[in-house]
Amino acid sequence: MRVALNIRCCIAVGILVAGVVSAEGIASARTEPGSMGVAVPYSHQYCWSLFFDTISNGCGDVETLDIPILYEWSGPGGGGWTAMYVNAFGASANNNVGCQAVSVDGVHATNNLTYWASGYYYLPQFGHTQTLMLGNGVWVPAQGYEFVTCQVSPGGQINNIYYEPGW
Repeated sequence: MRVALNIRCCIAVGILVAGVVSAEGIASARTEPGSMGVAVPYSHQYCWSLFFDTISNGCGDVETLDIPILYEWSGPGGGGWTAMYVNAFGASANNNVGCQAVSVDGVHATNNLTYWASGYYYLPQFGHTQTLMLGNGVWVPAQGYEFVTCQVSPGGQINNIYYEPGW
């Protein structure tokens, strides 16, 4: 029994090390649920309803949602482009969703705010889930951070964010 447990531990550690050592594994595509979002302003958090990993605007006005993105640096010096996609749903034009990718220079944010933004992209069609490609992505500087901000009409829904760091 003890030998079997030790072998399982060695296999698990080997898989973990292989994933960490691989530079491709560090900077590969990621998906984050829409439910990771935070209302802006935070006092409007009551407007959002969750269904598993999706989030929907339950209020009567357009609401803003910020979704933080985890960015892992794949090399010394860091920095790189990130392609960003949002999977969203709106039953009609009255339930539209528009999002943009934003990155901020974390080192200089307190003294001299430098940021990059993709511009807003809105649902091109309604009635079924659409994927919004947020322009050509954004540049994320070394020690910077990024997020997706969305303007969601009443009844609009964000399913998830798909992103490819370091492309």
